Amino acid sequence: MAFLHGLGFGLLMMFFIGPVFFYLLEISLQHGTKSGMAAAVGIVTSDISAIVLCYFWASKLFDNGSDQNEFWLSIGGGIILVVFGLGYIFKPKMPNSHAITIKKMDYAAFFTKAFLINFVNPFVFLVWITMIGTAQSTYNGNTNEVIAFLLAATLGIFATDTLKVLGSKYLRRVIEPHFLIKLYKIIGFVLIAFSLRLFYHAATL
Repeated sequence: MAFLHGLGFGLLMMFFIGPVFFYLLEISLQHGTKSGMAAAVGIVTSDISAIVLCYFWASKLFDNGSDQNEFWLSIGGGIILVVFGLGYIFKPKMPNSHAITIKKMDYAAFFTKAFLINFVNPFVFLVWITMIGTAQSTYNGNTNEVIAFLLAATLGIFATDTLKVLGSKYLRRVIEPHFLIKLYKIIGFVLIAFSLRLFYHAATL
């Protein structure tokens, strides 16, 4: 039951649109399915890292009296999103009509960037802290069931990210390059909007 419960939570996350969603869309459209999957693996690895930190330590970051930690995490995350956003706005990459050769180093870059965009978002930690608390209260602190819940949740998230990547493969066939350039600029503004939300969050602490 814990596994199914967690899987349901993970699948519901497909309706959560954060900055990493737009990055996943951009990579899948620009570089294809394998590159999108590298980014998806980066996202789920970031989520697993966040879960481990939240489970053993990071919840203390958001306890009363720890506003300074949350402040600097929000500021750092906002700065990273601004840098990425400006890159999309002022240096959008025109898709090549010819086959694109992707190197292993490029996959590592896609993985790392997706990991960072997800990991520097304090709201990701807040979501996982909430889910860990929900699981612990629902299953009375039973460690095995809590772990099953969290593993299933990450599996659900990875499944929905995979569907987004595969869906982008079919969109790529019908979207014109000039439209992609506009889309990348929109993604840049969206990332900056998310950074402003982080800065606002830091200012209200």
